[in-house]
Amino acid sequence: MSEVPGIHDRFFKARFGQIDHMRGLLRGFLPSSLSRALDYDSLDYLDTEKIGLSYEKSHLDLVLSARLDDVAVQIYLLFEHKSVPDSSVFLQLLRYMVALWPLDQSNDKRPTPVLPFIFYHGAPVWNIPERFLEFCSVPKILRPYALDFSPLVLDTGRVPDQEIRSAVNHLGTAASLIALKHIFDKSYLEYAMALEPLGPDLDSGTFQSVLNYLLIYREIEDRRSRRSSRKHFTGASACRTSSKNGWTWVVRREFRKGFRRVVRRAVRKVSRSSCEGRS
Repeated sequence: MSEVPGIHDRFFKARFGQIDHMRGLLRGFLPSSLSRALDYDSLDYLDTEKIGLSYEKSHLDLVLSARLDDVAVQIYLLFEHKSVPDSSVFLQLLRYMVALWPLDQSNDKRPTPVLPFIFYHGAPVWNIPERFLEFCSVPKILRPYALDFSPLVLDTGRVPDQEIRSAVNHLGTAASLIALKHIFDKSYLEYAMALEPLGPDLDSGTFQSVLNYLLIYREIEDRRSRRSSRKHFTGASACRTSSKNGWTWVVRREFRKGFRRVVRRAVRKVSRSSCEGRS
């Protein structure tokens, strides 16, 4: 299967570029001491267009600023999304941090502490060293003087679905995490079964986005449907149709009858009709 370029990255940014989804992710998977100290109301996305290096700003996934309650200091949270193990991630994170700090320099501030967070949802185990020193194989005698940092890593494949659902306490966040975790499953039915326990309470926007992600990744062979899905995926409104020939209508009508049945019906319909519907 040839993959639509950037599909996983775009889905990650679209879902976790929403502050309620991001809060759910952080509450569920930050170390408890950090989670207690973080002022969640202060979370704010940085405009990466303002970050100095033109190359880096186009590749940065998500960056937020926040305050820590107990020490009253600002931090940056730097998120890097990966769908395959990538040994270059330390150098990427280091470049991103260096790209962030001129913002402080221009405001006559000391560099803001950066918390790097790697979000990984590939099938193989994430087997990259935990620390920059280990990645560089720094001799012990040099370690007291060498640059070092250790990013947080969330490897979704090592976290049971039930634990994800209970940890984040937010249906939209749980659906997005489980969708990313299971996107490489062998069949769409496995993917649907993983999402089914979220039930009919999942909001329609998240449901539509998760379903589009599956359909685009599986490369459903209907050009107009895929074009409409891609528009939704890059930020345009979800396709709207009341036509019974449109697969979106089928998905929404059957929503409360179970996710697996919905996906089976939608996949059959999308091969025969466009998302735009017919009058």
